[in-house]
Amino acid sequence: MKQFALSIMLFFASFALNAQNVKGYYITTSGQRTEGYFKSVNFYNENNLLFTSAETGTDYAKVDPETVSEYGAGDDVVFKKFTVQLDDSKLMGTDVGPEKMPVWVTKTVFMNLIIDGDASLYSYTSDKGVKYFFDVKSKNIALNQLVYKQYMAKQNAIGENSQFRQQLYNSVSCPGDNVSAYSSLNYSKKEIQNVFRKYNSCTGSGKETKELEATASRKSKFTFTLLAGAGSTKVETGNIDPVPGSTTNTLFTGGAEMALTLPSGMFSFFFKAMYEDVSAETQITTTTPTRTSVDTHTIKSSFADLYIGPRYNFNFAGKHTLFADVAYAVAIPFGDTSRKHQTTTVDGTVSYYHEYTLKSDFFYTAGVGYQYNNKYGVEVHSDFSREYDGVDLTTVKLNRLWVNLRYTF
Repeated sequence: MKQFALSIMLFFASFALNAQNVKGYYITTSGQRTEGYFKSVNFYNENNLLFTSAETGTDYAKVDPETVSEYGAGDDVVFKKFTVQLDDSKLMGTDVGPEKMPVWVTKTVFMNLIIDGDASLYSYTSDKGVKYFFDVKSKNIALNQLVYKQYMAKQNAIGENSQFRQQLYNSVSCPGDNVSAYSSLNYSKKEIQNVFRKYNSCTGSGKETKELEATASRKSKFTFTLLAGAGSTKVETGNIDPVPGSTTNTLFTGGAEMALTLPSGMFSFFFKAMYEDVSAETQITTTTPTRTSVDTHTIKSSFADLYIGPRYNFNFAGKHTLFADVAYAVAIPFGDTSRKHQTTTVDGTVSYYHEYTLKSDFFYTAGVGYQYNNKYGVEVHSDFSREYDGVDLTTVKLNRLWVNLRYTF
């Protein structure tokens, strides 16, 4: 079983190294949707998008932006094409022009969808800066730019046109908002995003609001997860005469995990640290015509379990992820196992007691799980024959099946 688990782990690792395409799609101007994989690129540059239908293929074709109306990756990166009026001025810097008012031009561009709701927020990135656009469906406000620009005023001083603050107050303020709350807003994604998040919440328009990742490219991502659960543990003690039986009990466990998810989103590598308590006792009674012997074998120990391994993620319907993983692990015990022997004969009772110090053990584990919205999840794992050596050739074997609840930050 250990050899099988190791083979699976090596397969996952080697496959992950060759599967760095980013799962995505594009929609043509005629409405045809094509699923496949983008080569890891800057999604803001629609002129250099390379696409293939094979997960690990190398036969990439360049996406023609003229024939595409939308493209994206997974369910959190979306770019849509619009023909809009936009300010062609440079956003800010020491080399801005003297014009205070926007220099309007009509262009067809791809915009990154940041918030999708009754009030939707987009960004457009060019060599002149990142500019934000919005629409409000319930108010019939068509897509238009939130205006901000710096300009060269008199005596080489930098002036600001902050019209976007009034636009936000007029179009996406909540009832009871004071205009002064908008007078200090900065033209930044975070602050503008907060305004749209608040508006979609306070108006209760009935349209589901979805926030998307507005990243320039898909990168590897670190996550931190807390875990808590319970396991069914079968305990056996070996290399002792007479051979004791086994006992099964339910134990509680907790810990944390750090994971690195590769740009494709399909593969992760994780490190997990768990804590558990194991307490079990077995008893054997041997009877002959002249004596009765009772052997009691007890294990009482805490374990620090450290896991490292690969994980395969299968995302479906946007917010749902199934995963499977294997790991190589070490369990460090903080306790002992003991044997108490008592023999009763016609001459009296003879007793003795031995303690055996447990040593660390390496083992393998495999599991499956489910995660919702990249936050809430559950996993089921099985440990393969964890065997701990003690002194005097004593061994303790643990076979565990455990279930953890997960929360990812």
